[in-house]
Amino acid sequence: MDSKPLDRIGPLGLVALRAGIGAYFLLAGLAKASGEVSNGVGAFRNSDSFNALQPAWLPDLFAAPYGYVLPWAEIVIGAALALGLFTRISAALTLGMLLSFTIALVGANGLSGGSPGPFHTNFLLMFATIAFVGLGPVRCSIDQVLAQRRTEPGRAGGDPAAVPAAQ
Repeated sequence: MDSKPLDRIGPLGLVALRAGIGAYFLLAGLAKASGEVSNGVGAFRNSDSFNALQPAWLPDLFAAPYGYVLPWAEIVIGAALALGLFTRISAALTLGMLLSFTIALVGANGLSGGSPGPFHTNFLLMFATIAFVGLGPVRCSIDQVLAQRRTEPGRAGGDPAAVPAAQ
């Protein structure tokens, strides 16, 4: 059996996974930001959903700025991850957000985080995101395009040794 078609599916699966996680964050951020636009700055930070999950041990000095920035961070970081821009950095920041969400959810609701099942789905998203921290850019990413442009002969930053000698 020829494995070539299967070899091409793997990287496309990673692209779909990266784009899906990024889109999830982008859309979550847009939903929160629409409340900010409609109800004023701080609408998400002052919402019941945010305040109900703020751990008792976390002082408002830290929680408040996080609540104000979170909708916009989800938009920017989600878009970057979906497009494969600064993939390792955007994946690490996504992982940090997922970790903070999971700490809040597990602290409030136990290991399941209030969702059906043995544990909250954020754990699955965290494990998937760890892959992109390690792998970095894969096919169909802005990072890949930028890397190719940097290594083209004759381009600024390209390898001059890669330019064929004149005959």
